[in-house]
Amino acid sequence: MNTKRQTIWLVSMLSLMVVLSAYYLFTGNANNLNLNPQNQQAGGNVKVDTQNVTGQMNDAASSAAADSSAVQSNAQSSSAQAGTQSNALSSADQKVLSTVQNQGKSGSDFFIAEEMKRTDQVSKESDQLISIINSNKSTDAVNEAYNKLTLLQDNEAKVTNLEDELSQDFANAIVVQENNNWKVMVQADHLEKSQAVSIIDKVVTELNVHPEQVSVQYVK
Repeated sequence: MNTKRQTIWLVSMLSLMVVLSAYYLFTGNANNLNLNPQNQQAGGNVKVDTQNVTGQMNDAASSAAADSSAVQSNAQSSSAQAGTQSNALSSADQKVLSTVQNQGKSGSDFFIAEEMKRTDQVSKESDQLISIINSNKSTDAVNEAYNKLTLLQDNEAKVTNLEDELSQDFANAIVVQENNNWKVMVQADHLEKSQAVSIIDKVVTELNVHPEQVSVQYVK
């Protein structure tokens, strides 16, 4: 700020010198011009003090680097602590956890085949129930078929929503019903215990089932 004020003052003095020089030149008294020697000396020694600025910039850079290192260290510490906590499972979680690597099939082809199989099964069940609803069977049979069809459609919508949610964390995911149990398969190189427990929690919440009804597998 002081350097800026000094520069403005110097420019003003130089402008004044030019005006006075022109005045005395036209009035014939240019030889009588008596300028303040201190002003002339100031004009010959004007410079910008970059040392302090550079020093402040270096200090700021050093401080920023130190802060960055501290933040990174804290982040790594927090991450390590979170990882330790996520792997600490209760006995109940370990009991319902089933992480089995599928052998013989892998990649997207497996999930495409499983998706087609499930879609075909749901389609067949829907057709059977619709045929009962449209038949001349008893009212009780029609109502039962209608309720089953409604439940089937609701479950399919929930399964689709669950698969979409799991696909945010895994390349592929599919949820298959086996009698009264549900099997979740995800595509991953490996599956942490904490991830499997999280998947089970999502299935329990979405499908309103018990944890022991859910199994988890991963496919490479």
